[in-house]
Amino acid sequence: MLRWLRRKDADDEGVAMITVIGVAFVLTIFAVGMTTLSLNTLKSSGSHVVFSKTIDAAEAGIDQTLARLTKTNTYAYPSGLTISDPAFSSTTGWASVSAEKAWARAEINSLKNTAGAVNHTANGDFITVRAANLNTIYSMGFLPNVSNPTRTRLVKAEFIFSTYHPTNAILTNGNISCCPSYNVGLAPGVSSSTTIGIHSNGNLGGVPTSANGGTVTGTASGTCSSPCTAGTPRESVPAIDPRAIYNSQSPIYASNWYDLCPDGKVHAPNTASGAVPCTGSVVSATLPFRGWTRSGSTWDLDDGGTAYPGVYYVYQGSIHTGNSHTADITGATTLITESSNNRGCPKTDGDITFDNKSDWSGGPYIPGLMAVAGGNFQQNNQAAVSGAGGGFIAQGSVNQHTSAHDALVGLVLAEDFCGETNDLQGSILYYDGGDDLPIGQLIRTTLELELP
Repeated sequence: MLRWLRRKDADDEGVAMITVIGVAFVLTIFAVGMTTLSLNTLKSSGSHVVFSKTIDAAEAGIDQTLARLTKTNTYAYPSGLTISDPAFSSTTGWASVSAEKAWARAEINSLKNTAGAVNHTANGDFITVRAANLNTIYSMGFLPNVSNPTRTRLVKAEFIFSTYHPTNAILTNGNISCCPSYNVGLAPGVSSSTTIGIHSNGNLGGVPTSANGGTVTGTASGTCSSPCTAGTPRESVPAIDPRAIYNSQSPIYASNWYDLCPDGKVHAPNTASGAVPCTGSVVSATLPFRGWTRSGSTWDLDDGGTAYPGVYYVYQGSIHTGNSHTADITGATTLITESSNNRGCPKTDGDITFDNKSDWSGGPYIPGLMAVAGGNFQQNNQAAVSGAGGGFIAQGSVNQHTSAHDALVGLVLAEDFCGETNDLQGSILYYDGGDDLPIGQLIRTTLELELP
């Protein structure tokens, strides 16, 4: 009996030892596993920090370039950079993502030793490029720096310039003198419930009556008399800059865009980034051209007008239709003038005068954009728009001075940049409800991603 008890005690001691060893082994495996997991977690965390910093550096380049584009919407870096890679088409884009990435990397790497190209941040260095013929920014982040990078990331962002959608039939920064024999109405096809809004950030001299229905409202940030509401908040009037329109729109409409120039010749548009008008190739050295002649710095559309559609951009001059004879515009046409003192005062040119029984039946060539005057826009002497209309826009003032209730179809927008007053009398404005106009200065991104 005693021998059996001693044998049992010895067996228990063996089992206990095995149990202790087993538990210790399990704890050792657990400890090794936890250590490995911790090391992997720390490694992963470190990689994530490196990844994040490199992306942050690249995105800093995107933000910097967008800010420069907001100030100067033709900004390209390097200046004049265009994509001419055989894998890129101006109509269909890149043939593949790999071709796009190869071009962007090569372009960026070629700038590593260019003064001013490398930018430094707390998260690393970046180099950014933007080609003039594509609304895309490519930015590469280098960590810790461009000279000795351990990690790089290439990011691209696509962007568009916002359009401007007017919400008033008449909107001006300056005073409005109104309304002897002046009416407003609704263009064909516009809902009868549409409000015909008239607002001046200055004073409003009166509220016109409706010619054919619609509710007319008048507001002014300055003074006005009932039924107008005075003292209302100012409304935003965008900067009217013909050159900005030239740079953003001439590449789109280049096939039917004509620069009417101080040298008396007609030029094709120069669609390079930041180009000056009238530096493109000569289209015609003799006049008349498509109904246009020239007297001094004024380009005249006379003797029948024009049936030729297109955009006609008068650089450092004015436009006068119907100088001595009826001048009808039967082709889709957009008229733009840039004054010799663009975005400056005083002005000696840049006006558009629509005159002498002229009829504009062809509507706009650039959707929604009839006339953009770098000076003043003026409708005189029984001139009218009988077809589709759009924006009649001026960096200066807009004036309608007729005596037979001849009309414009569209809307009126005046920046009154040099403190002008707008004068409305003896005519009609048939409001067309407005359209998205390519005169916005804000930029919004439509896509941002990393090129793998």
